Amino acid sequence: MEVLRAWWITLVAGCSFRLAAGPDGGEVGGDGQGGSDARMSSGSDGALDAAAHAPTLEDEATGFGGGATVAATLAQAANLGDVELALVSWNSNVQLTSVIDTRRNTFTLLDTMVTTGSGSCALYVARVTNTTTPNQVTATFADNTGSLIEVAEYTGVTTSSPVDGHVLVLGTGVSASTSSVTTAHAPDVLVGLVAADAMPAAGAGYTQEAVTAFSLVEDRVAATPGGYTATATFGSGMAGWCITLAALEGR
Repeated sequence: MEVLRAWWITLVAGCSFRLAAGPDGGEVGGDGQGGSDARMSSGSDGALDAAAHAPTLEDEATGFGGGATVAATLAQAANLGDVELALVSWNSNVQLTSVIDTRRNTFTLLDTMVTTGSGSCALYVARVTNTTTPNQVTATFADNTGSLIEVAEYTGVTTSSPVDGHVLVLGTGVSASTSSVTTAHAPDVLVGLVAADAMPAAGAGYTQEAVTAFSLVEDRVAATPGGYTATATFGSGMAGWCITLAALEGR
């Protein structure tokens, strides 16, 4: 699986946009505000309450590289206590040595999967303790490699233990899916991050927050504890992919 074989060549892939469900079931773009209103204006009172207390996307960014580093820059103002999720995907079995940002937040490894001669992925999390803006998140490798970094920052996360469950899966196929994550808290926001060698689309039940030719940020509110998965599809057919699911606890 050559997950990153053309990412550092296809410069247009660096352009991303957000899509969210509008009040009539259609899509709205821009800053996603219409999508947030739509999600809170439908469903039962319990779903409304869960949506009101679940974390929400503050900012996202994706970067592509072919050298020993790859970076993505978050441009929006942050809040103390926000949580950053960073998915790093790279070619072959080159060692990933560090993930840092200009805010000097501490990134902790949640999951990693390294496959010889194919693709490798790692998922990191950081709590925002410095709100300097803009904020560049950089992954560094032991050698040059085709790579991608995808960062999603969420606000409204609990101040105690922010991650209620997580998983990372590598694979190939016309669709991607994680194994199940069992949450103990509600409400949570379930965040799916995808890196692939084809353009992904959000799976059933998920809002497509941001997408490029090779990456995806999707999320949904989990109003009750239970087992959840994240999925994505690829319109062009077979793809090599990495998909992660992280459940972030609301306040």
